Amino acid sequence: MGTSPTTGAQNSSNFLVEFSDFQCPFCAQAASDVQAFLQQNPDQFTFTYKFLPLQAIHDQALPAAQAAWAAQQQGKFWPYHDALFARQDELGEKLYTDIAQQLQLDLVQFDRDRNSVAATKAIDADLALAQQLGITGTPFFALNGQILQLPFNAAAVDAILART
Repeated sequence: MGTSPTTGAQNSSNFLVEFSDFQCPFCAQAASDVQAFLQQNPDQFTFTYKFLPLQAIHDQALPAAQAAWAAQQQGKFWPYHDALFARQDELGEKLYTDIAQQLQLDLVQFDRDRNSVAATKAIDADLALAQQLGITGTPFFALNGQILQLPFNAAAVDAILART
């Protein structure tokens, strides 16, 4: 999964990938569902997050993605991810800095990282992959290369695992 944020079992043969947008209300619900699922199955899945900011309809999608990427550089992607979704109705510059402060990030590095060429390249790589795969909406999930139907749920995961 390259340099994308991952969580869950690090040596699992089951790979769950999500393309997501921090301003997407369906993604916020899915994040909660995935978190519960991973807690119930802690050693069975490697979960990877891919950035898919839908900039045409969500004006804060890209800045939120850049802020989350910057938090990842300080090892705090998942708490930052969770905070963005928990406070999705507040997305904006103040929130990005507030969360960074709450997570005790180095704010100078955080600001430098989120405005960096590296952040742009990382997010653009996920956007290019989504385009290559024909993914146009969020959230989008795949398990071991098989597309999961929405909404995300354990039954859909079990069905794919039963076929493989």
